Amino acid sequence: MPSQDGGARRSWERGRTLSALAVGLAVALVLARPCTAAVIECASEDVACLIAAVNTANASGGANTIQLQPGTYSLKAPADNGMDGPNGLPSITSVLTIIGAGVGTTIIERDATAPDFRLLHVAATGRLKLERLTARGGRITGMSRGGAGVLNRGTAILSQGALTDCMTKGIDAGGGGGIVSFGRLVIAGSTVSRNSASAAGGGISTLGGLLTVVDSTISGNTGDIGGGLFNGGQMATIIGRPQTAAAAASFPHPS
Repeated sequence: MPSQDGGARRSWERGRTLSALAVGLAVALVLARPCTAAVIECASEDVACLIAAVNTANASGGANTIQLQPGTYSLKAPADNGMDGPNGLPSITSVLTIIGAGVGTTIIERDATAPDFRLLHVAATGRLKLERLTARGGRITGMSRGGAGVLNRGTAILSQGALTDCMTKGIDAGGGGGIVSFGRLVIAGSTVSRNSASAAGGGISTLGGLLTVVDSTISGNTGDIGGGLFNGGQMATIIGRPQTAAAAASFPHPS
């Protein structure tokens, strides 16, 4: 006759499996590509095309895709100076997917000689998915909302990508050297590394909404609190690789 402990363990394992399946389904629904109104293709390293394509997507109000050819898209000046600070690309206000040819071949970066600005900003109405590309080198200094790589107020998804070498420094209100999120954030099959903040969350800082991390690596980030991940949002779900920020995360109790 099986022991009660054995039965309890099997029940716990079944519950854990069902929970993982439920979360996996939820993530799959979030990551599903919306019906595309248009696909805009940009030639290698054509920054002007990328900026124009974001503006076109915002103006259309539909769900659009920007397909980037392999190359490094170096942003030399902010294209958007919103209330959250300067941004390398126009703030995303619509449903937009930006797809590269791979994390090692397609890169969106702030040029090393450029003034300080974050790479990407997602407005409350925006839904941005970055797929198969690397975003790197964003820099925010002084008073700001943080998020030198991405500041998200809507929905942001990083899939099969990387966010690296971004920094917030000074009196920044949000932290999040790599990402600061006030909305829904999904990191799937991706890497967030070598980012830093002089406040909470060197890699990621969530200050509202939901966070889901699946089969991703958060490593080599530094921050005052939660070098890899600071979760001040509603809920965080982390599934997959054990190195996913487990040893460098801060999960404050809700007030």
